[in-house]
Amino acid sequence: MITGMNDLNKVLPDYKKQELSKAEEAYEYIREGIIEGIWHPGERINDSTVSEHLGINRLSVREALSKLVQDDVVEQIKWKGFYIRNITSEDVTRFVRVRVVLEELAISEIIRRNLPEDDPVFSAMKNAIEKAELIIKSGNHPGYMEADFVFHELLYKTSQNKWIMNFITNSKIVISMMRNISMGQSEDQFVSAAKQSTQDHRDLLEAIRTGDEESAKELIRQHLADRFASNIIGEL
Repeated sequence: MITGMNDLNKVLPDYKKQELSKAEEAYEYIREGIIEGIWHPGERINDSTVSEHLGINRLSVREALSKLVQDDVVEQIKWKGFYIRNITSEDVTRFVRVRVVLEELAISEIIRRNLPEDDPVFSAMKNAIEKAELIIKSGNHPGYMEADFVFHELLYKTSQNKWIMNFITNSKIVISMMRNISMGQSEDQFVSAAKQSTQDHRDLLEAIRTGDEESAKELIRQHLADRFASNIIGEL
């Protein structure tokens, strides 16, 4: 996994600073760093180090961190600074319940659309799975996390339900924090969890493509509640 402040330069390589205010720049930078696993739950974000790295004033960084506090991702501890909020087993259980309901709804709405088996969206989902499988072999953990999320994004978009898409988009940082935990601490744990996830996606795609709604919903429950949630709680 990417860890440590020395990896800060790996975040947002295509960042267009001129399009954002300094506080917005810091917010997006820290947000992406959390998503990529540079900072983990319970870990302090040193505003001075971020300020120096980005070449902006600490006030802007603190403004960004305050916004992340409002997002319930970061907490400010008096006299100690800003820390990534710890995730509890109760957080995981409740959040995954919501995701299961929404993804089951997305599945129902996709199948209701009665798309042909050769619809381009199914090819896009298959490509996302294959890309994730290739990335697993390269050991690029952040790259895998992004490719893995793409599959679910396609699922939400294809449902054509904007409320599902809005919720998941706004929850990406929390999903990423949980996913980083779920992949374990060692390379072997990561590879095992990643391979299981891509196989789950293959099975889910086939069930949706063929219109097998009951099997698709059972697969998403297994994927999220039985494996994803269990992996996270096991690592907490």
